[in-house]
Amino acid sequence: MKIGFRTIKTGIAVTLALFISNILKIESPFYAVIAAIIAIQPTVSDSWKKGIYRLLGTMMGAVVGVIFVSISPGNPILAGLGIIFIILVMNKLNWGEAISIGGVV
Repeated sequence: MKIGFRTIKTGIAVTLALFISNILKIESPFYAVIAAIIAIQPTVSDSWKKGIYRLLGTMMGAVVGVIFVSISPGNPILAGLGIIFIILVMNKLNWGEAISIGGVV
């Protein structure tokens, strides 16, 4: 069995995410590990692009989430409207690759 470079990069990314989580005393490094796995792509350039879109999606999802939760926490209608808003705005900004992570956040 051959171990490819992407496999090695992913292992290194997960290791670094866990080390940094330990240094920062993050109680649940699970999300950092998921981000590391998602961000690793076949090329460095693709990995950077994926990471940028993940960052943009996370920021947009967090901002919209905070606004909608401050209006009415746990409101299912606002949750649905928030997702619609995120999708519309991100499509308008041509951030299509960031939509899924924005919705998750």
